[in-house]
Amino acid sequence: LKIRDKAIYCKKNIKEYNLSSLAISGVYLVLIFLCFFVLYKNQTTGSIISPWQVISGKFFIFYFLASLVLIYGAYKNYSYSLIFISIHSFLTFSVAVLVYKLGYGFDTFIHEATLNLIDKDGFVSPKPLYYLGQYSLIIIFHKLFFIPISLLNKFLLPILSSILLPSAIYLSLKHLVTNQKTVFISIVSLLALPFSIFIISTPQNLAFLFLILALLMGLICKDLICLITIYLLALASLLTQPIAGIPAIIFSVVLTVYHCDFKQYKRIVILLLFCLSSIALPLSLIVVNKSLKITAVLDGFKNSFINLFSAAVPSQDNFILNFTYLYAYNVKFILSIIILTGIFWTIRNRNEYKILIVYLGMSLSLLISYFLCSVLKFDFLISYEHADFVNRILITAALFSLPFVLLSIQNIINRITEQKKEIIIFTSIFLASLITTSLYVSYPRFDRYFNSRGYSVGQNDIEAVRWIDKNADGDYLVLANQQVSAAALSQFGFKRYYDNNI
Repeated sequence: LKIRDKAIYCKKNIKEYNLSSLAISGVYLVLIFLCFFVLYKNQTTGSIISPWQVISGKFFIFYFLASLVLIYGAYKNYSYSLIFISIHSFLTFSVAVLVYKLGYGFDTFIHEATLNLIDKDGFVSPKPLYYLGQYSLIIIFHKLFFIPISLLNKFLLPILSSILLPSAIYLSLKHLVTNQKTVFISIVSLLALPFSIFIISTPQNLAFLFLILALLMGLICKDLICLITIYLLALASLLTQPIAGIPAIIFSVVLTVYHCDFKQYKRIVILLLFCLSSIALPLSLIVVNKSLKITAVLDGFKNSFINLFSAAVPSQDNFILNFTYLYAYNVKFILSIIILTGIFWTIRNRNEYKILIVYLGMSLSLLISYFLCSVLKFDFLISYEHADFVNRILITAALFSLPFVLLSIQNIINRITEQKKEIIIFTSIFLASLITTSLYVSYPRFDRYFNSRGYSVGQNDIEAVRWIDKNADGDYLVLANQQVSAAALSQFGFKRYYDNNI
Protein backbone atom coordinates (compact mmCIF):
# COMPACT_ATOMS: atom_id res chain seq x y z
CA LEU A 1 0.00 0.00 0.00
CA LYS A 2 2.85 2.38 0.84
CA ILE A 3 4.53 1.71 -2.50
CA ARG A 4 1.23 2.26 -4.31
CA ASP A 5 0.57 5.51 -2.44
CA LYS A 6 4.05 6.75 -3.29
CA ALA A 7 3.54 5.88 -6.96
CA ILE A 8 0.21 7.75 -7.01
CA TYR A 9 1.83 10.75 -5.30
CA CYS A 10 4.70 10.79 -7.81
CA LYS A 11 2.31 10.56 -10.77
CA LYS A 12 0.23 13.39 -9.35
CA ASN A 13 3.32 15.58 -8.88
CA ILE A 14 4.59 14.83 -12.39
CA LYS A 15 1.16 15.68 -13.84
CA GLU A 16 1.01 18.96 -11.90
CA TYR A 17 4.60 19.75 -12.94
CA ASN A 18 3.81 19.13 -16.61
CA LEU A 19 0.62 21.21 -16.47
CA SER A 20 2.45 24.08 -14.75
CA SER A 21 5.33 23.84 -17.23
CA LEU A 22 2.91 23.82 -20.18
CA ALA A 23 0.98 26.81 -18.84
CA ILE A 24 4.15 28.85 -18.20
CA SER A 25 5.42 27.96 -21.69
CA GLY A 26 2.19 29.14 -23.30
CA VAL A 27 2.10 32.42 -21.37
CA TYR A 28 5.75 33.15 -22.14
CA LEU A 29 5.42 32.41 -25.85
CA VAL A 30 2.34 34.67 -26.13
CA LEU A 31 4.18 37.53 -24.40
CA ILE A 32 7.34 37.10 -26.46
CA PHE A 33 5.22 37.00 -29.65
CA LEU A 34 3.60 40.29 -28.61
CA CYS A 35 7.06 41.81 -28.08
CA PHE A 36 8.21 40.81 -31.56
CA PHE A 37 4.88 41.96 -33.02
CA VAL A 38 5.24 45.42 -31.48
CA LEU A 39 8.78 45.73 -32.86
CA TYR A 40 7.61 44.61 -36.32
CA LYS A 41 4.69 47.04 -36.33
CA ASN A 42 6.97 49.92 -35.31
CA GLN A 43 9.65 49.37 -37.95
CA THR A 44 10.67 52.65 -39.49
CA THR A 45 12.53 54.09 -42.46
CA GLY A 46 12.62 57.49 -40.81
CA SER A 47 15.75 59.17 -39.49
CA ILE A 48 15.65 58.71 -35.71
CA ILE A 49 18.05 58.97 -32.78
CA SER A 50 16.63 56.17 -30.63
CA PRO A 51 14.46 53.11 -31.29
CA TRP A 52 12.38 54.12 -28.26
CA GLN A 53 11.13 57.15 -30.23
CA VAL A 54 8.92 54.88 -32.34
CA ILE A 55 8.27 51.91 -30.02
CA SER A 56 5.15 52.22 -27.88
CA GLY A 57 5.17 51.76 -24.11
CA LYS A 58 3.26 48.47 -24.54
CA PHE A 59 6.51 46.85 -25.57
CA PHE A 60 8.09 47.48 -22.17
CA ILE A 61 5.03 46.08 -20.39
CA PHE A 62 5.11 42.90 -22.50
CA TYR A 63 8.89 42.62 -22.10
CA PHE A 64 8.70 43.07 -18.31
CA LEU A 65 5.98 40.41 -18.01
CA ALA A 66 7.89 38.03 -20.31
CA SER A 67 11.02 38.53 -18.17
CA LEU A 68 9.00 37.83 -15.01
CA VAL A 69 7.55 34.63 -16.46
CA LEU A 70 11.03 33.58 -17.65
CA ILE A 71 12.38 34.14 -14.11
CA TYR A 72 9.60 31.96 -12.70
CA GLY A 73 10.35 29.17 -15.18
CA ALA A 74 14.07 29.40 -14.41
CA TYR A 75 13.32 29.35 -10.66
CA LYS A 76 11.26 26.19 -11.12
CA ASN A 77 14.19 24.77 -13.12
CA TYR A 78 12.02 23.78 -16.07
CA SER A 79 13.88 21.81 -18.73
CA TYR A 80 13.03 24.25 -21.52
CA SER A 81 14.49 27.22 -19.61
CA LEU A 82 17.72 27.37 -21.62
CA ILE A 83 15.79 27.52 -24.91
CA PHE A 84 13.57 30.33 -23.62
CA ILE A 85 16.63 32.19 -22.30
CA SER A 86 18.07 32.07 -25.83
CA ILE A 87 14.79 33.37 -27.29
CA HIS A 88 14.69 36.15 -24.71
CA SER A 89 18.33 37.02 -25.41
CA PHE A 90 17.66 37.22 -29.15
CA LEU A 91 14.73 39.58 -28.57
CA THR A 92 16.87 41.65 -26.19
CA PHE A 93 19.84 41.90 -28.58
CA SER A 94 17.89 42.53 -31.81
CA VAL A 95 15.62 45.51 -31.01
CA ALA A 96 17.63 47.96 -33.15
CA VAL A 97 18.11 45.46 -35.98
CA LEU A 98 14.36 44.88 -36.18
CA VAL A 99 13.23 48.50 -35.77
CA TYR A 100 15.75 50.23 -38.06
CA LYS A 101 14.44 48.91 -41.37
CA LEU A 102 17.24 50.42 -43.48
CA GLY A 103 20.04 49.57 -41.06
CA TYR A 104 21.33 50.62 -37.65
CA GLY A 105 24.50 52.62 -37.06
CA PHE A 106 27.11 53.96 -39.47
CA ASP A 107 29.70 51.16 -39.42
CA THR A 108 27.10 48.64 -40.57
CA PHE A 109 26.83 50.34 -43.97
CA ILE A 110 30.64 50.50 -44.41
CA HIS A 111 31.01 46.79 -43.61
CA GLU A 112 28.10 45.82 -45.86
CA ALA A 113 29.52 47.82 -48.79
CA THR A 114 32.90 46.13 -48.27
CA LEU A 115 31.31 42.69 -48.07
CA ASN A 116 29.38 43.28 -51.29
CA LEU A 117 32.61 44.29 -53.01
CA ILE A 118 34.36 41.13 -51.76
CA ASP A 119 31.41 39.02 -52.91
CA LYS A 120 31.53 40.65 -56.36
CA ASP A 121 35.28 40.86 -57.03
CA GLY A 122 36.66 38.28 -54.60
CA PHE A 123 38.81 40.81 -52.74
CA VAL A 124 38.99 44.37 -51.43
CA SER A 125 42.03 46.64 -51.45
CA PRO A 126 43.55 47.65 -49.11
CA LYS A 127 42.85 44.38 -47.29
CA PRO A 128 41.12 45.00 -43.91
CA LEU A 129 43.17 42.46 -41.93
CA TYR A 130 41.65 43.68 -38.66
CA TYR A 131 38.19 42.59 -39.78
CA LEU A 132 39.07 39.33 -41.53
CA GLY A 133 37.24 37.21 -38.93
CA GLN A 134 33.83 38.80 -39.47
CA TYR A 135 34.16 39.27 -43.23
CA SER A 136 35.23 35.68 -43.89
CA LEU A 137 32.48 34.29 -41.65
CA ILE A 138 29.75 36.26 -43.42
CA ILE A 139 31.06 35.49 -46.93
CA ILE A 140 31.30 31.76 -46.10
CA PHE A 141 27.72 31.68 -44.74
CA HIS A 142 26.54 33.65 -47.77
CA LYS A 143 28.20 31.30 -50.25
CA LEU A 144 27.17 28.08 -48.48
CA PHE A 145 23.57 28.88 -47.52
CA PHE A 146 22.68 31.67 -50.01
CA ILE A 147 21.65 33.99 -47.16
CA PRO A 148 21.73 37.66 -48.26
CA ILE A 149 24.77 39.58 -47.03
CA SER A 150 22.55 42.35 -45.64
CA LEU A 151 20.73 39.89 -43.36
CA LEU A 152 23.95 38.24 -42.20
CA ASN A 153 25.55 41.61 -41.54
CA LYS A 154 22.60 42.65 -39.35
CA PHE A 155 21.74 39.45 -37.50
CA LEU A 156 25.07 37.60 -37.20
CA LEU A 157 26.00 38.81 -33.72
CA PRO A 158 22.51 38.85 -32.09
CA ILE A 159 21.87 35.28 -33.29
CA LEU A 160 25.31 33.90 -32.34
CA SER A 161 25.22 35.64 -28.94
CA SER A 162 21.72 34.45 -28.07
CA ILE A 163 22.53 30.83 -29.00
CA LEU A 164 26.12 30.43 -27.78
CA LEU A 165 26.30 32.58 -24.64
CA PRO A 166 23.50 30.96 -22.57
CA SER A 167 24.81 27.47 -23.39
CA ALA A 168 28.43 28.36 -22.62
CA ILE A 169 27.47 30.08 -19.35
CA TYR A 170 25.32 27.08 -18.40
CA LEU A 171 28.22 24.66 -18.89
CA SER A 172 30.61 26.93 -16.96
CA LEU A 173 28.25 27.39 -14.02
CA LYS A 174 27.57 23.66 -13.81
CA HIS A 175 31.32 23.19 -13.49
CA LEU A 176 31.85 26.06 -11.01
CA VAL A 177 28.97 25.65 -8.55
CA THR A 178 27.50 22.80 -6.54
CA ASN A 179 23.87 23.98 -6.41
CA GLN A 180 22.60 23.18 -9.90
CA LYS A 181 18.99 24.19 -9.18
CA THR A 182 19.67 27.92 -9.49
CA VAL A 183 21.86 27.87 -12.60
CA PHE A 184 19.08 28.92 -15.00
CA ILE A 185 17.97 31.89 -12.92
CA SER A 186 21.61 33.01 -12.59
CA ILE A 187 21.89 33.08 -16.40
CA VAL A 188 18.68 35.13 -16.65
CA SER A 189 20.06 37.57 -14.06
CA LEU A 190 22.98 38.43 -16.35
CA LEU A 191 20.54 40.23 -18.68
CA ALA A 192 20.25 42.89 -15.96
CA LEU A 193 23.81 43.98 -16.82
CA PRO A 194 24.41 46.31 -19.82
CA PHE A 195 24.78 44.37 -23.07
CA SER A 196 25.27 47.03 -25.77
CA ILE A 197 28.23 45.07 -27.22
CA PHE A 198 25.79 42.46 -28.53
CA ILE A 199 23.23 44.65 -30.32
CA ILE A 200 25.13 45.41 -33.53
CA SER A 201 27.33 43.18 -35.70
CA THR A 202 30.70 44.93 -35.80
CA PRO A 203 34.13 43.26 -35.83
CA GLN A 204 34.89 44.60 -32.33
CA ASN A 205 31.68 43.19 -30.87
CA LEU A 206 32.13 39.84 -32.61
CA ALA A 207 35.70 39.70 -31.25
CA PHE A 208 34.29 40.31 -27.76
CA LEU A 209 31.95 37.33 -28.26
CA PHE A 210 34.83 35.06 -29.29
CA LEU A 211 36.81 36.28 -26.27
CA ILE A 212 33.92 35.56 -23.86
CA LEU A 213 33.49 32.07 -25.29
CA ALA A 214 37.23 31.42 -24.85
CA LEU A 215 37.05 32.64 -21.24
CA LEU A 216 34.06 30.42 -20.46
CA MET A 217 35.73 27.42 -22.11
CA GLY A 218 38.80 28.09 -19.97
CA LEU A 219 36.77 27.40 -16.83
CA ILE A 220 35.96 23.84 -17.96
CA CYS A 221 39.19 23.09 -19.82
CA LYS A 222 40.35 19.59 -18.93
CA ASP A 223 41.93 18.16 -22.08
CA LEU A 224 43.88 19.00 -25.22
CA ILE A 225 40.79 19.26 -27.46
CA CYS A 226 39.28 21.90 -25.18
CA LEU A 227 42.57 23.83 -25.12
CA ILE A 228 42.78 23.75 -28.93
CA THR A 229 39.20 25.09 -29.08
CA ILE A 230 40.23 27.97 -26.82
CA TYR A 231 43.19 28.76 -29.10
CA LEU A 232 40.89 28.73 -32.14
CA LEU A 233 38.47 31.12 -30.44
CA ALA A 234 41.37 33.37 -29.42
CA LEU A 235 42.71 33.32 -32.99
CA ALA A 236 39.23 34.14 -34.33
CA SER A 237 39.09 37.07 -31.91
CA LEU A 238 42.53 38.27 -33.02
CA LEU A 239 41.59 38.12 -36.71
CA THR A 240 38.36 39.98 -36.02
CA GLN A 241 39.65 42.82 -33.81
CA PRO A 242 43.06 42.89 -32.04
CA ILE A 243 41.91 44.86 -28.96
CA ALA A 244 40.07 41.74 -27.82
CA GLY A 245 42.23 39.29 -29.77
CA ILE A 246 45.66 40.10 -28.31
CA PRO A 247 44.50 39.55 -24.69
CA ALA A 248 42.69 36.39 -25.85
CA ILE A 249 45.93 34.95 -27.28
CA ILE A 250 47.90 35.84 -24.13
CA PHE A 251 45.16 34.28 -21.99
CA SER A 252 45.42 31.05 -24.01
CA VAL A 253 49.18 30.92 -23.42
CA VAL A 254 48.73 31.64 -19.69
CA LEU A 255 46.13 28.87 -19.49
CA THR A 256 48.53 26.46 -21.23
CA VAL A 257 51.32 27.27 -18.76
CA TYR A 258 48.88 26.95 -15.85
CA HIS A 259 47.92 23.41 -16.88
CA CYS A 260 51.52 22.32 -17.53
CA ASP A 261 53.16 19.86 -15.14
CA PHE A 262 56.40 21.74 -14.48
CA LYS A 263 56.25 23.75 -11.25
CA GLN A 264 59.70 25.30 -10.88
CA TYR A 265 59.24 28.28 -13.22
CA LYS A 266 55.44 28.26 -13.69
CA ARG A 267 54.70 31.23 -11.44
CA ILE A 268 57.48 33.33 -12.95
CA VAL A 269 56.34 32.61 -16.53
CA ILE A 270 52.70 33.42 -15.68
CA LEU A 271 53.76 36.65 -13.95
CA LEU A 272 55.79 37.65 -17.03
CA LEU A 273 52.78 36.94 -19.26
CA PHE A 274 50.63 39.17 -17.04
CA CYS A 275 53.23 41.93 -17.47
CA LEU A 276 53.14 41.37 -21.23
CA SER A 277 49.35 41.65 -21.14
CA SER A 278 49.57 45.06 -19.44
CA ILE A 279 51.84 46.53 -22.16
CA ALA A 280 50.82 44.55 -25.27
CA LEU A 281 47.90 46.78 -26.31
CA PRO A 282 49.71 50.11 -25.69
CA LEU A 283 52.71 48.82 -27.66
CA SER A 284 50.53 47.59 -30.54
CA LEU A 285 48.78 50.97 -30.76
CA ILE A 286 52.17 52.73 -30.73
CA VAL A 287 53.33 50.48 -33.60
CA VAL A 288 50.18 51.29 -35.61
CA ASN A 289 50.63 54.98 -34.83
CA LYS A 290 54.33 54.76 -35.84
CA SER A 291 55.26 57.18 -33.05
CA LEU A 292 54.98 57.65 -29.30
CA LYS A 293 53.17 60.74 -28.06
CA ILE A 294 52.28 61.22 -24.41
CA THR A 295 49.54 63.63 -23.44
CA ALA A 296 49.51 65.43 -20.12
CA VAL A 297 49.92 62.44 -17.79
CA LEU A 298 47.95 63.95 -14.92
CA ASP A 299 45.09 64.92 -17.22
CA GLY A 300 45.00 61.44 -18.76
CA PHE A 301 44.88 59.70 -15.40
CA LYS A 302 42.41 62.26 -14.06
CA ASN A 303 40.00 61.69 -16.95
CA SER A 304 40.31 57.91 -16.57
CA PHE A 305 39.55 58.06 -12.86
CA ILE A 306 36.63 60.43 -13.43
CA ASN A 307 35.28 58.03 -16.05
CA LEU A 308 35.57 55.13 -13.61
CA PHE A 309 34.40 56.69 -10.36
CA SER A 310 31.94 59.47 -11.24
CA ALA A 311 28.45 58.94 -9.80
CA ALA A 312 25.08 60.66 -10.14
CA VAL A 313 21.65 60.63 -8.48
CA PRO A 314 18.97 61.74 -11.01
CA SER A 315 15.87 63.49 -9.68
CA GLN A 316 14.39 65.68 -12.42
CA ASP A 317 11.78 63.39 -13.97
CA ASN A 318 9.16 60.77 -13.09
CA PHE A 319 9.92 57.76 -10.88
CA ILE A 320 10.47 55.31 -13.75
CA LEU A 321 12.99 57.48 -15.59
CA ASN A 322 14.73 58.47 -12.35
CA PHE A 323 15.05 54.80 -11.38
CA THR A 324 16.31 53.95 -14.88
CA TYR A 325 19.10 56.52 -14.77
CA LEU A 326 19.92 55.87 -11.13
CA TYR A 327 20.79 52.38 -12.35
CA ALA A 328 22.38 53.52 -15.64
CA TYR A 329 24.66 56.11 -14.01
CA ASN A 330 25.78 53.81 -11.21
CA VAL A 331 25.79 50.36 -12.81
CA LYS A 332 29.61 50.42 -12.87
CA PHE A 333 29.61 50.59 -9.06
CA ILE A 334 27.07 47.77 -8.86
CA LEU A 335 29.19 45.69 -11.24
CA SER A 336 32.35 46.51 -9.24
CA ILE A 337 30.69 45.33 -6.01
CA ILE A 338 29.55 42.13 -7.73
CA ILE A 339 33.09 41.48 -9.03
CA LEU A 340 34.70 42.22 -5.63
CA THR A 341 32.19 39.92 -3.93
CA GLY A 342 33.11 37.18 -6.40
CA ILE A 343 36.83 37.75 -5.76
CA PHE A 344 36.23 37.60 -1.98
CA TRP A 345 34.31 34.34 -2.40
CA THR A 346 37.13 32.97 -4.57
CA ILE A 347 39.76 33.83 -1.92
CA ARG A 348 37.68 32.14 0.76
CA ASN A 349 37.47 29.00 -1.39
CA ARG A 350 40.83 29.34 -3.16
CA ASN A 351 41.54 25.60 -3.20
CA GLU A 352 38.32 25.05 -5.15
CA TYR A 353 38.81 27.98 -7.57
CA LYS A 354 42.57 28.01 -8.23
CA ILE A 355 42.04 28.55 -11.95
CA LEU A 356 40.48 31.97 -11.30
CA ILE A 357 43.90 33.46 -10.44
CA VAL A 358 44.47 33.46 -14.22
CA TYR A 359 41.35 35.57 -14.79
CA LEU A 360 42.14 37.96 -11.93
CA GLY A 361 45.71 38.49 -13.17
CA MET A 362 44.56 39.15 -16.74
CA SER A 363 41.84 41.55 -15.60
CA LEU A 364 44.25 43.58 -13.42
CA SER A 365 46.92 43.69 -16.13
CA LEU A 366 44.37 44.98 -18.66
CA LEU A 367 43.24 47.60 -16.15
CA ILE A 368 46.88 48.79 -16.09
CA SER A 369 46.81 48.74 -19.89
CA TYR A 370 43.70 50.95 -19.82
CA PHE A 371 45.45 53.60 -17.73
CA LEU A 372 48.61 53.43 -19.89
CA CYS A 373 46.62 53.98 -23.08
CA SER A 374 44.72 56.86 -21.50
CA VAL A 375 47.93 58.94 -21.41
CA LEU A 376 49.01 58.12 -24.96
CA LYS A 377 48.03 60.08 -28.06
CA PHE A 378 47.39 58.33 -31.39
CA ASP A 379 47.35 60.35 -34.62
CA PHE A 380 45.44 57.69 -36.55
CA LEU A 381 42.40 58.24 -34.30
CA ILE A 382 39.97 61.15 -34.26
CA SER A 383 39.89 62.78 -30.80
CA TYR A 384 36.52 61.30 -29.79
CA GLU A 385 37.54 57.87 -31.10
CA HIS A 386 40.57 57.85 -28.79
CA ALA A 387 38.29 57.61 -25.74
CA ASP A 388 36.27 54.91 -27.52
CA PHE A 389 39.38 52.78 -28.16
CA VAL A 390 40.58 53.17 -24.58
CA ASN A 391 37.13 52.22 -23.25
CA ARG A 392 37.27 49.03 -25.31
CA ILE A 393 40.30 48.00 -23.25
CA LEU A 394 38.31 48.67 -20.08
CA ILE A 395 35.48 46.47 -21.42
CA THR A 396 38.02 43.73 -22.15
CA ALA A 397 39.33 43.97 -18.58
CA ALA A 398 35.76 43.69 -17.28
CA LEU A 399 35.09 40.63 -19.45
CA PHE A 400 37.97 38.79 -17.77
CA SER A 401 36.10 39.33 -14.49
CA LEU A 402 33.11 37.35 -15.81
CA PRO A 403 33.82 34.24 -13.64
CA PHE A 404 33.69 36.40 -10.51
CA VAL A 405 30.38 37.89 -11.67
CA LEU A 406 28.98 34.39 -12.24
CA LEU A 407 30.10 33.21 -8.78
CA SER A 408 28.77 36.30 -7.04
CA ILE A 409 25.36 36.18 -8.74
CA GLN A 410 25.06 32.45 -8.13
CA ASN A 411 25.69 32.90 -4.41
CA ILE A 412 23.25 35.81 -4.17
CA ILE A 413 20.56 33.77 -5.94
CA ASN A 414 21.20 30.81 -3.62
CA ARG A 415 20.71 33.04 -0.56
CA ILE A 416 17.50 34.57 -1.94
CA THR A 417 15.91 31.21 -2.83
CA GLU A 418 16.30 30.17 0.83
CA GLN A 419 14.17 33.11 2.00
CA LYS A 420 10.42 33.38 2.51
CA LYS A 421 8.07 33.25 -0.47
CA GLU A 422 7.24 36.98 -0.22
CA ILE A 423 10.92 37.94 -0.49
CA ILE A 424 11.39 35.65 -3.50
CA ILE A 425 8.38 37.22 -5.27
CA PHE A 426 9.57 40.78 -4.54
CA THR A 427 13.10 39.94 -5.73
CA SER A 428 11.72 38.40 -8.94
CA ILE A 429 9.74 41.56 -9.71
CA PHE A 430 12.76 43.72 -8.94
CA LEU A 431 15.00 41.56 -11.17
CA ALA A 432 12.48 41.78 -14.05
CA SER A 433 12.50 45.58 -13.57
CA LEU A 434 16.30 45.66 -13.75
CA ILE A 435 16.31 43.53 -16.92
CA THR A 436 13.80 45.90 -18.53
CA THR A 437 15.87 48.90 -17.39
CA SER A 438 19.01 47.33 -18.83
CA LEU A 439 17.19 46.85 -22.14
CA TYR A 440 16.32 50.55 -22.27
CA VAL A 441 19.78 51.90 -21.40
CA SER A 442 21.69 49.48 -23.66
CA TYR A 443 20.29 51.17 -26.78
CA PRO A 444 20.57 54.78 -28.02
CA ARG A 445 18.30 57.12 -26.06
CA PHE A 446 16.66 60.50 -26.53
CA ASP A 447 15.06 61.70 -23.30
CA ARG A 448 15.50 64.36 -20.62
CA TYR A 449 18.67 62.74 -19.29
CA PHE A 450 20.46 61.57 -22.41
CA ASN A 451 20.74 62.36 -26.11
CA SER A 452 22.65 59.83 -28.22
CA ARG A 453 22.66 62.43 -31.06
CA GLY A 454 23.43 60.03 -33.90
CA TYR A 455 20.59 59.99 -36.44
CA SER A 456 19.91 56.83 -38.41
CA VAL A 457 19.84 56.59 -42.19
CA GLY A 458 16.34 57.47 -43.39
CA GLN A 459 14.44 56.96 -46.62
CA ASN A 460 14.88 60.65 -47.47
CA ASP A 461 18.66 60.15 -47.33
CA ILE A 462 18.32 57.30 -49.81
CA GLU A 463 16.17 59.41 -52.12
CA ALA A 464 18.65 62.31 -51.87
CA VAL A 465 21.68 60.30 -52.95
CA ARG A 466 19.72 58.69 -55.80
CA TRP A 467 18.56 62.13 -57.01
CA ILE A 468 22.13 63.50 -56.86
CA ASP A 469 23.52 60.57 -58.81
CA LYS A 470 20.80 60.86 -61.43
CA ASN A 471 21.09 64.62 -61.94
CA ALA A 472 24.84 65.18 -61.46
CA ASP A 473 26.79 66.14 -64.58
CA GLY A 474 29.87 63.90 -64.69
CA ASP A 475 31.97 63.09 -61.62
CA TYR A 476 30.93 64.73 -58.40
CA LEU A 477 31.79 65.03 -54.71
CA VAL A 478 29.19 65.65 -51.99
CA LEU A 479 29.79 67.33 -48.65
CA ALA A 480 27.33 65.56 -46.35
CA ASN A 481 26.78 64.21 -42.86
CA GLN A 482 27.37 60.60 -41.86
CA GLN A 483 23.91 59.22 -42.51
CA VAL A 484 23.83 60.62 -46.06
CA SER A 485 27.29 59.16 -46.67
CA ALA A 486 26.10 55.83 -45.34
CA ALA A 487 23.06 56.03 -47.63
CA ALA A 488 25.39 56.57 -50.61
CA LEU A 489 27.43 53.52 -49.60
CA SER A 490 24.26 51.43 -49.37
CA GLN A 491 23.19 52.43 -52.90
CA PHE A 492 26.45 52.67 -54.85
CA GLY A 493 29.13 51.04 -52.70
CA PHE A 494 32.66 52.37 -53.28
CA LYS A 495 31.70 53.89 -56.60
CA ARG A 496 34.86 55.82 -57.40
CA TYR A 497 38.39 56.19 -56.05
CA TYR A 498 40.51 59.35 -56.32
CA ASP A 499 44.29 59.70 -56.38
CA ASN A 500 46.45 61.40 -53.75
CA ASN A 501 44.44 59.97 -50.83
CA ILE A 502 41.51 62.35 -51.30
